[in-house]
Amino acid sequence: ILKKKILKRIKNSQFISVEKNKKAFETCKKYGILATGGIMMGFPEEGHKEVMRTYNFFKKYSDLINKPNLIMVFPGTALQKELLQSTGKDYAQIHLKETKLRFGEMPITEETNISQKLTPEDIKKYREMFHKARIIKNNMHHLKLFFKLFFSKGVILNMYYLYNVFLSTINNPKREYVSETIIIS
Repeated sequence: ILKKKILKRIKNSQFISVEKNKKAFETCKKYGILATGGIMMGFPEEGHKEVMRTYNFFKKYSDLINKPNLIMVFPGTALQKELLQSTGKDYAQIHLKETKLRFGEMPITEETNISQKLTPEDIKKYREMFHKARIIKNNMHHLKLFFKLFFSKGVILNMYYLYNVFLSTINNPKREYVSETIIIS
């Protein structure tokens, strides 16, 4: 997301930029709007530096962090044609076959990886890094919401919710906990 060359590749450079993303997140925070965004990873020219830039951006600006999706090549796109010409492989057909077999979740393998700078192991490692940050940040968001609502006039919350979110964040950072909150005014 954060490199102009990658934005240009996905044809969004005329509509979106790093600066516009920052401003959108800051505006949402200013007005108390929950802000998050989608993350795509694995572009041919994307390397370690670009992934870390995206990670740091989302840690700083986003209220919630999503697990990155792998870039998928579709038939008839410029990316399909470029990769077919440079590698001789039809990644659109490979990706469609792999996602059909796995109900939309594309595996990260040597066969499906289109990145020239990241190995499948690198991508798995980075996705896990995003996932860990996601769980911690998302659970912290629930705690902030709890305290905000708890100290509001006339609000009673389910204490079990706070206890479980707190324990899940501290004792098992890989587990996400989502519970209904009962609000009685």
